[in-house]
Amino acid sequence: AAATRSALQTAGTATPEPYASTRFQKYIPSDKELPERVTYQAAFDLSNESAAKDAQQLQMFRDTGRLGGIQVLFAVRAGARNISVGISYYNNSEEPRKLLRGSGDPAATSALGRFSVPGLGDEYIAQRFQLGAGEAATWVINIVWVRGPFFVSLADLGGSPDTPTEIAVQLARLIDDKLKADPTP
Repeated sequence: AAATRSALQTAGTATPEPYASTRFQKYIPSDKELPERVTYQAAFDLSNESAAKDAQQLQMFRDTGRLGGIQVLFAVRAGARNISVGISYYNNSEEPRKLLRGSGDPAATSALGRFSVPGLGDEYIAQRFQLGAGEAATWVINIVWVRGPFFVSLADLGGSPDTPTEIAVQLARLIDDKLKADPTP
């Protein structure tokens, strides 16, 4: 991550697991790499202790081989939209694929709302959908992918039904290129 950024904001415990967020900062694009009008906002610890809602979920993380992660927030056009990226790292490549399949079938590229991001990850699902209804509705551009032992989820929130996917795709590619180049946190 860029040296000019503020210190990592942690929500974790005093004794994080060995793969705490600081090890994942290198996967955050630097300010100069970000697409135009996109700014870094914050990063949060997604170590197992920080991400788990309770002891049962913490045990599930450990049982599946999850070793930790990070969540990063970006603003688009001074907060007109927000992008959240979660990166989780596992000690195996099978669990990330299972998580991906929980979002749908990666091979169903013509499913409602799907769009293409050729070459992203080992497998991916890219889709656009609406959350909520009426005045509470928000549009989401969602891209989830696996790259070896990594599971990455990107959600571009606050656009309209015709918001271009370009910024989300550019950000996904930047992160995926960093995962490819340095696959060991």
